[in-house]
Amino acid sequence: MLLARADMKYNAVLRAKSGNSFLTQQCRLLCKGNDYPTSIHATNSCVLKLSKLTKAGKVWRGIKDAKLPKEFWVANEMGVRGGIEYGFSSTTTDKAQALAYASGGGMGKSGDAMTIFEMQMGMVDRGADRVRQGLKLLAPALCLAVVCGSPPPAAQIFAVVRGSSRG
Repeated sequence: MLLARADMKYNAVLRAKSGNSFLTQQCRLLCKGNDYPTSIHATNSCVLKLSKLTKAGKVWRGIKDAKLPKEFWVANEMGVRGGIEYGFSSTTTDKAQALAYASGGGMGKSGDAMTIFEMQMGMVDRGADRVRQGLKLLAPALCLAVVCGSPPPAAQIFAVVRGSSRG
């Protein structure tokens, strides 16, 4: 197995906390018993502190080869739709960049699963700038995505959500 990047391992650990059996197995394969608690805590702490310097606004996130579960679109008993991203989330202020990522850099085939999140970051739920030009932002672990619009038709790939982080 190829060596995994540290960020992949940290997200694997965090996503395994969801209890999803596939994500738990991925964590076991990648991390071999190491839960990286100090590294994850330090990274999350840095993201939260640096987020105070980030301008709030609209960001985009592209996801390839993943489909949102039905529970994301159907309101729960409290009337809320959405979900929680257990891992860190890389986002961008450039919609075209998110589209390119979701399509596999243009290498995607017809029928491949692609999702684009349009997220409005506010005062509390900002991420940390990773690039001086402000094109990429890193959202902290445990970001909450609340659906603000109607479920898109099957051919559409956009999910409009309001982000919120716990930290």
